[in-house]
Amino acid sequence: MKEKNLHSFDSIDSIAVIDEDRTMPSIVNFVCRLMLILSHSLFWLLKLTNIYFINLYHHLRSHWINIDSQTKSNLSRVPMNLAICIGLEDSKKIDMNIIGQLLCWCQTLSIKTLTIYHYCDAFPELNNNTLNGIEVQTISLSSSHQSLIESVRKICQQKLPITSEQISQYLRQQGYYKFDDPDLLICFNGDQRSLQAFPPWQIRLTEIVFLQSHRLLNKSQFLYILKQFSRCEQRFGK
Repeated sequence: MKEKNLHSFDSIDSIAVIDEDRTMPSIVNFVCRLMLILSHSLFWLLKLTNIYFINLYHHLRSHWINIDSQTKSNLSRVPMNLAICIGLEDSKKIDMNIIGQLLCWCQTLSIKTLTIYHYCDAFPELNNNTLNGIEVQTISLSSSHQSLIESVRKICQQKLPITSEQISQYLRQQGYYKFDDPDLLICFNGDQRSLQAFPPWQIRLTEIVFLQSHRLLNKSQFLYILKQFSRCEQRFGK
């Protein structure tokens, strides 16, 4: 009987050890997942807080600054050709008042051309138009990757040498992109670091900035972007 009891105690102990071996990995797994969720939530909370305070700062600062001729003298250089990319979500509700303000700022700073890339079917076509002394063109998805493919195909059919000059010339002739390549591109597409299929050929040497929404653009934010652009040192190589 004593031997049977000893065997029974041994079996109970072995079961307890097995249960403990199974429980520990589950607890560790749960703790790791909880820490991952908390760290991820904290990261997004800090990011959203940072975005909120940056937007609040620029909003408040816009009330006491002006964009005038003196502003241009404070910048070492300004982009002669500016482009903006209004992303798919942002295109659902385009604020034309902001676009109008942007045109006025460009005029004051002697920016020559403005290209507006959008996904809105109701957006007015402004090709070959001069507004406030600025040449404006609007482009859409049709001017993107497919236009580049079509250009190369046509050049091949004409048995011409495929060079960057030939491609640029064809894109202008067909009206896909009529201006010089943009010096600065501002992309409005939320948290996505995406060009939203903006024509790739024209932005090989373009400085690119990503912002949340064009509806949040104000004088302070625009001047901050231009100051960052003026400090950029572009190296094109030999």
